[in-house]
Amino acid sequence: MQFNKKTGFTIVELLIVVVVIAILAAITVVAYNGIQNRAKQSAVQSALSQATKKIMLYAVVNGDAYPTQLSEAGVQSDPKTTYQYSSDNSTSNRTFNLSVTTSDGFSYNTSNTQTSPAAGLYLGHSFAVWNKFDPSTSPLPAATLDALVFRNAAPSLRIAPSNPGVGVRGSPFAVTTGEVFEVSFWMQTDANWNGLMNNSKIRFGDPSVALKSCSYNGVKATWTYFSCSYTVPTGVSSLVVTVGNDGTVGNIWLDDFVITRR
Repeated sequence: MQFNKKTGFTIVELLIVVVVIAILAAITVVAYNGIQNRAKQSAVQSALSQATKKIMLYAVVNGDAYPTQLSEAGVQSDPKTTYQYSSDNSTSNRTFNLSVTTSDGFSYNTSNTQTSPAAGLYLGHSFAVWNKFDPSTSPLPAATLDALVFRNAAPSLRIAPSNPGVGVRGSPFAVTTGEVFEVSFWMQTDANWNGLMNNSKIRFGDPSVALKSCSYNGVKATWTYFSCSYTVPTGVSSLVVTVGNDGTVGNIWLDDFVITRR
C-alpha cells in the first residue's frame, strides 16, 4: 500500500518567518514612534510660537513693556507643558526669554530677538523643570508638597526641621571645569524657626567633600528671594546639590525653585 507523504514547514522555516515578522514589526514601531515624536515636537513648537506672539502683542498695547508674568499675556502652563519666562523692562533695550518643556522631555526657547523656536532651554532657565501639575517633577523629591503655603501658585516645597541635606532632583550631576551652577528660590519660614544658629544652607559638594555653601541667615517672615552659585573647579567631575533645614524647630518653605547651569 502506498501512502501520500504530507509536507509542511520545517522548524527552521517557521523560525525564519517569525524572525522576518519580528523585524517588520520593529521597523513599523520605530517608524510610528518617529512620526509621533515629530507630531509632538511640531505641536509644542506651535504652542511656543503662539505664546511668543501673545507676549509681543502685550508689549504693543503696553508701551513696549513686556509682561512681568506670563499670566498677564494669557499664557500658562498645563499638565503636559511647562513654560519658564523672564523679562527685563528696566532699560530702553527691553528683553524677554521664554522656554517650554513638555512631559515627553522636549524643550524649546524663544526671545524678543529670536521668535522662531530653537531647541533647548534658555540658559537662565531651570533644567530641573518643575511642573506643579505633576508631583513627579518636584525639584526636591524628598520635600513635602504644601498646597496651603505658597508664593504665586500651589504647591510650595516644605522642609521640616532636622533635614540638613535634601537633594535636588538629578543630583549628583556630571560636571565639567568652568561650569557655573546656580540655585535660586523664594523662601519663607515659621516665625519660631531657629535655623540661624544651626546654619541652614544650600550646599554644593562632590560625593565626599563640601565645596561651597550659602546660609539662609535667619527667619523670613515674608517670601524672600535667595540664590547661591558655584563655579566648578579643575578636578571636580561630580556635583552634589542639596538644600536643608538644620533648625530643630520650625518649617521652611521654598517656591519658584530654579537650578541653572551655564
